[in-house]
Amino acid sequence: MLVTRTKPKARNAGQGNFVYLVPELCRATGLTDNMRENFHLMRALATHTRVSPAARVEKLMRFNDRLRQETKVIDELKDWNMKLDRSLVEVPARILSSEKLVFGNNSKISCYEGDWTRPMQKARLFQSNHLRNWVLIGNQRDTHSIRTFLGNLNRVSYGISFQIAEPQVHYLRDDKSSVYAETLEYVLSKNTPDLVLCIVSNNRSDRYAAIKKKCCVDRPVPSQVILQKNLDGRNAMTIATKVAIQMNCKLGGAPWHIECPLKGLMAIGFDICHDSNTKGRDFLAMVATVDQTLTRYFSSITLYHNSEELVEQLCISVCKAVQAYRAQNRALPMYLVIYRDGVSDGQIPHVYENEVESLKKKLEELYYGPNFKMVFIIVSKRINIRLFRNKTQNPTIGTIVDDVITSPFKYDFFLVSQSVRQGTVSPTSYNIISDNTGLEADMIQTVTYKLTHMYYNCSSTVRVPAPCHYAQKLSFLVGRFLHRPPNTQLENKLYFL
Repeated sequence: MLVTRTKPKARNAGQGNFVYLVPELCRATGLTDNMRENFHLMRALATHTRVSPAARVEKLMRFNDRLRQETKVIDELKDWNMKLDRSLVEVPARILSSEKLVFGNNSKISCYEGDWTRPMQKARLFQSNHLRNWVLIGNQRDTHSIRTFLGNLNRVSYGISFQIAEPQVHYLRDDKSSVYAETLEYVLSKNTPDLVLCIVSNNRSDRYAAIKKKCCVDRPVPSQVILQKNLDGRNAMTIATKVAIQMNCKLGGAPWHIECPLKGLMAIGFDICHDSNTKGRDFLAMVATVDQTLTRYFSSITLYHNSEELVEQLCISVCKAVQAYRAQNRALPMYLVIYRDGVSDGQIPHVYENEVESLKKKLEELYYGPNFKMVFIIVSKRINIRLFRNKTQNPTIGTIVDDVITSPFKYDFFLVSQSVRQGTVSPTSYNIISDNTGLEADMIQTVTYKLTHMYYNCSSTVRVPAPCHYAQKLSFLVGRFLHRPPNTQLENKLYFL
């Protein structure tokens, strides 16, 4: 028999403490890693999971018709003096203007559909940190591919004004995790390069974890891991460009920035994750902007075991970020915009009463009184609401909805910040649970939308503001691979990108 303990929610609903399962009658659910790596399988699956707006509306209307014709449903609604509408709810919306990104030499690129991949290819980086001392580690059998990749990297880096010197290349005889770890220890014990690039043959998680543990914990240095199959394929130049941009970001550079109307802003993103190895170990990740162009970041991730420790670590993290901002700008931030992910509706009162109120007290110590301006926003991606334009299309990128379907008891709004090629786009919910800034809702919504353009791992907008997305990347790295906080020497770099 398979015995599993029920969750507290199930026990509160009347279930017993244990569930007993007959193995012969059980089947595993979900997708394995091999399935996810199967391109053809995932594409076939997408035809069923990524339903177009028109098809989704049609399904909803058919379901609506069935409900209105079902006798039991009619009687139930009648008892409550309710009636099911025949059509979808129409809501007022507005569209924020398309954003202009600022690259090197103050050149500006408009991103009308939330994507600037093509126009970016001819643009120079906004801020470039030259790579003079770096190490490349790869397999001996991939020598030709590595040389081809280095040639492509030099060509694309010249075009984007990112100077890259010749690396110290170390070839390995096999690709075991222990061999990579030993080679990294040997190299980093003698030299502290600006960056380490490792080329691997496949997506083995144990090898990736070994590389990241060595470079993030034991010998702190920015690191990049690339699959060998991406070195010399038909998209080799595109991949080389993306790698060059990532390397520049991990050195402290920035490919672009946005023009923010709010001066003295510090945007902070929070996310939480569970340790995949040890039950009961959880991490709180924070990433915050520390400059006027919103391109430089400070990060922190801490271990906690209960809600009291979570509140304490959240306050400590924000105070560290504020101090990092002051060190960079010689002034405290005028506005703190905090995006908190990983919160369910039932947890919001606890977050307000504990996290927000405790944070206010800590900030009063830094600002010598209640002189700070802070807005605390709960970010929710897993919501059931879907928006349709003209009943057959996805909403235009930048669509804001803050009426009719929002709660009269909340200060909330929905934002569509992504454009999808397949399926129905999912809006993101933003619930402002604390705000003493005096800013109008339009300004908070505009800043939120602008920040979705600042995620440097892709040349398109993302579903949540960049600091929030960076916090998710950091929490995933630590919870899945490192299982411990990284070395603090990396806290001023986007090493987790």
